[in-house]
Amino acid sequence: MIKRLLHNNIANILTLSRLLFTIILAINLSQYLAGRCERNVITKIILCFISIVLSDFFDGKIARKLHIDDSLGALLDVIMDVIYVFLMHILLYFHQLLPVWFLILITDKTMNYIVTSYILSKCRMKEFVFIRDPVGKIVSASYFFTPMIVMIMNSNKNNTYIIDVILGVIGCFGIASSIYRIHVVKQVTMRKCDGSDE
Repeated sequence: MIKRLLHNNIANILTLSRLLFTIILAINLSQYLAGRCERNVITKIILCFISIVLSDFFDGKIARKLHIDDSLGALLDVIMDVIYVFLMHILLYFHQLLPVWFLILITDKTMNYIVTSYILSKCRMKEFVFIRDPVGKIVSASYFFTPMIVMIMNSNKNNTYIIDVILGVIGCFGIASSIYRIHVVKQVTMRKCDGSDE
């Protein structure tokens, strides 16, 4: 019974482990950025970040391999991603390493992703699922790596313009993804209204 329960939830447990790693990462990153570097803080930051990335990479693969992928797992995955992304970027903002416009962009992109996924799911007569787009995948991946890139680049004060360029490029991709999703929603809803659904 326990073995079966563990088998059916292994991917979700791996997904939820991301919350623990995110909290540990936030604590250590906050100490590092405040200049209170305890011993091995950089090692802890790197290990937590690697654990978060590996968890995000493998939870879905394990679920598909064991044929246990479900809507709960997909929802947990998105929730853990959102917690990580917002917590890390807010932390960088409070340490004045990230402009407020980038936080606004992340918030807008996240809301756009949720709302357009909901509309597209309902229009296609399906249960609610998160629908990804090609550019959005790139943007999501960049949100994952931005905190570490900013931290590394910030160690050399001459790199601030490079950080601005990186954030600008990510911002452009985020806006492009949002426009694309709104366009797709408009097309799908117009087909529904015309009665000429796919």
